[in-house]
Amino acid sequence: MNLDIYISNLKCFEPYLDTNTIFQINTDFEHTMSSSLYAYVQNKIHSNCNQYAHFTFNTAYKRDETEVIKSSNEKTDKFFNWQRPTLDKNKSDYYIFPGQDYLIHYNLLYNYWVNKLRKHTPLQNPKHIKINKVEFNTIWDNINLPNKLGNTVILGYVKAIKDLEYEEWEEFKVNKQFGYCNHLSSSVTLLGCYHSYWGDISGVLVYKLAAYGVRNILYVGKLGSLTPELKANTDLITGSLSYLKGSIIDWSSNNLCKELDLPQVRHYSLPSTMLETKAWAIKARTEFDVVDPEIGHMAQQALQCGINFGYIHLVTDYLLSENNYEGLHNEREFKSKREKVFIQLKQHLYNLPIW
Repeated sequence: MNLDIYISNLKCFEPYLDTNTIFQINTDFEHTMSSSLYAYVQNKIHSNCNQYAHFTFNTAYKRDETEVIKSSNEKTDKFFNWQRPTLDKNKSDYYIFPGQDYLIHYNLLYNYWVNKLRKHTPLQNPKHIKINKVEFNTIWDNINLPNKLGNTVILGYVKAIKDLEYEEWEEFKVNKQFGYCNHLSSSVTLLGCYHSYWGDISGVLVYKLAAYGVRNILYVGKLGSLTPELKANTDLITGSLSYLKGSIIDWSSNNLCKELDLPQVRHYSLPSTMLETKAWAIKARTEFDVVDPEIGHMAQQALQCGINFGYIHLVTDYLLSENNYEGLHNEREFKSKREKVFIQLKQHLYNLPIW
């Protein structure tokens, strides 16, 4: 099948605005992960999902084992970002950390999975996806920050950053949601989170950090590329533009990373990787270079609070690759390759005006 002809027949959409066509594909081929999509979703869903024909998502942070069942798919060998939605012991209700984009993401993941198991087409039917509004205050109230924070907070791959020069940092301290440690000679805090601050959750996190007196926020993470010039598990990038809900967020004046010798890219904020269809990517790549769920939200809140924000991200995959050799479905296979990139990251970090 000729891909260009196939793509031209697919509907391109703005996922935040066009909720009726938020995601509706007939085959995995229509998604940028293609044959790897099943493996990606399988790694994300709860291990008990197959036992239930129906399910409901509740936005509540529940981890008490007397109330819920934790998924055996949780990657507990990771220091941070390993907690996933839990299942109520008495019924098919799932609990996710409150967040609008997180709710969208998990609805799409589970609808795909259930429809795939039942061999239904289309694999996602928007009529089956009921997404309630998650208020800003609800997210705010569920974020339990530690008390001792520096003037600068680094988010994301903080364990890897500490490991680069462990003698320069305190040991990690923990509360129920976060692990954190301070630099021994600068007002810089590494802040890692056990659950995922996906999408708009990350924006509220930035807002709350600013309210606690933080003036600089750096996000070190990962994202997908819409251009083949950016190499997976090799290239680090940054930027100061993001497309979010129909608007361009430009934080050039508040960009913490504006002086770094890194490629400056144009970013697209998308609420779920499940929305990265080939139709969307073909349209988005004409104006944008990379995609992830968080950067636009974080930058928007930083601008509102008058603080500095920047990101340094590792490219994990090229979305329109024909072979899907390196992607989110198998990223653990490239750990050694990424470790080399983190050595490059170290120099960029110490070129920032935060020390």
